[in-house]
Amino acid sequence: MGILTAQSYFDTNDSTEIEIRQRAQSIYNRVNWQSMLESSSQQFYLGWKPEKDENPAHPFEISGKEGYYSGTMDRSYTLDYYTDEASIVSLLAIGSETFKVPAGVFCAWKRKKDSDGLIRTYPGALFTYQFLHAFIDTNNLNLPSCPDEEVINWYENTRKAINENLNYIENNSNKFVTYGPDAWGLSAAEGPFDKYYAYGAPTIAWENTVPEDGTITYYSMVSSISFGKDFYPRVSSVLRKSWENWHWHSRFGLPDAFNDEINQAYLIENKKGISTKIFKENGKWIQRALFAIDQGPMLMHLENSRTGLIWNLMAKNPNIQRALERIKTENLDPFLKAPDKIFLESENGISNGQIMSRSNASEQKTVLLKIYESCNVSFKLDVPARYSFDIKYSNDNYGPLETVKILVDGNELGQFIAQDTGDSGYGWNIFESASSIITVDFTASNHNITLIPYDGDGYGVEIDNIILNRVD
Repeated sequence: MGILTAQSYFDTNDSTEIEIRQRAQSIYNRVNWQSMLESSSQQFYLGWKPEKDENPAHPFEISGKEGYYSGTMDRSYTLDYYTDEASIVSLLAIGSETFKVPAGVFCAWKRKKDSDGLIRTYPGALFTYQFLHAFIDTNNLNLPSCPDEEVINWYENTRKAINENLNYIENNSNKFVTYGPDAWGLSAAEGPFDKYYAYGAPTIAWENTVPEDGTITYYSMVSSISFGKDFYPRVSSVLRKSWENWHWHSRFGLPDAFNDEINQAYLIENKKGISTKIFKENGKWIQRALFAIDQGPMLMHLENSRTGLIWNLMAKNPNIQRALERIKTENLDPFLKAPDKIFLESENGISNGQIMSRSNASEQKTVLLKIYESCNVSFKLDVPARYSFDIKYSNDNYGPLETVKILVDGNELGQFIAQDTGDSGYGWNIFESASSIITVDFTASNHNITLIPYDGDGYGVEIDNIILNRVD
């Protein structure tokens, strides 16, 4: 997403900026989204490891190198529940022109409302609600509803999550010394144990046990500023308090996270089901390691609240525009598959040729096309797919063989030479197949295939049918 933001920012005809745009597109085009899509769930794998794993449950080869998807012996891990990470990956994959996936993958991850109408993320960490909005103005997406769902306003959903988080801290302010009106940002961080934890409020998480040890993140509080002016006073107060607490660094600014009393922190051992208190000292702790994935979105949220710069850049990016257009126009059923074969009968199309009765033909009819006559057949796809062509024809030919043009959606993409299937009238009831002439990537929309004989002896060619075979 950052690369595409830079691609939109450098928009002049300067040779260096042109090269930046080209390199950005090249990087985006190389990402093989299809290889990271789990076929049965239509959800994206959480990760792929190019080296041997201690638990090699899901081997997969990419570019000749054997590796493994992240997971256990029972299942591979996928982006299965709603999180802004799943939203971002889905948008990028749907917008791809080189390794595109069906628009329905946007509807494949689980999203269900709780009793308060909130669509929760699995860990409840605030960044999982805020990440997409750092790049895209979700308040103006106007996305359609997924099958069997109401239309979702993701901007309002994140606003609700932030407010629920605030309410949780207010109602549990005595749980930890740190919690308070200027310390409410429960989000992922490297906590006092030098270990990653997806801290979150239990009221906005699907996970049964949410890590809490009193650690608060600044980036999640400041990032809330782009979700409405009613958050401005809360964020301003946080920034003033951070200065009073000497949390600011003269060179690096705000720390990533802090905890006012680490003596209350317990090392959480989820696998063993126990918590161990290991700190002997008391007092304040500050995480000075600054993580770009935290600090960067915080700055972007600040800029979007001021000028909307990042939102405006991404709104004009052609790759993001393509993804959003596909979501708005294509079928969003994530388990909808393109048919293995599509049979198109020539006599059911539009033609200026003559319909002929033939006992050996499919449906016992063909269309006789003389030189420069045409036959046009149409079909619709609900999901993108790649197909190869088989064209079944007959040709009672006394002279030079006919050459037939193949046009797809008005563009000439190939041709074939119609072989003689038998002279003296017998050939009109004997059929040949011009197999796998061309392969075409079709979008999810209406399409036309046109056949035109343009060279030969003038007797013409009889077209029986066109068969499209899906190429996986």
